[in-house]
Amino acid sequence: ASDVYKRQPEEEVILKLVEKWCNSKDEALNWFRNTHISALGMTAEQAILLGEFQALVSYLSAIEKGRYA
Repeated sequence: ASDVYKRQPEEEVILKLVEKWCNSKDEALNWFRNTHISALGMTAEQAILLGEFQALVSYLSAIEKGRYA
């Protein structure tokens, strides 16, 4: 599925991080748009739109290091 809008650079960074844990790019994009992240109180997409990119990166880095489930 091709997207009709141009992705923001921050979105690309997050999708590349998440794709490592997902089975496909589509799955990563679905996670990005639809999965509520309790620690942030929003989805990854919302975090970027609201200027919370650094908080999102910190959260994902902590997951990568095994700090969150």
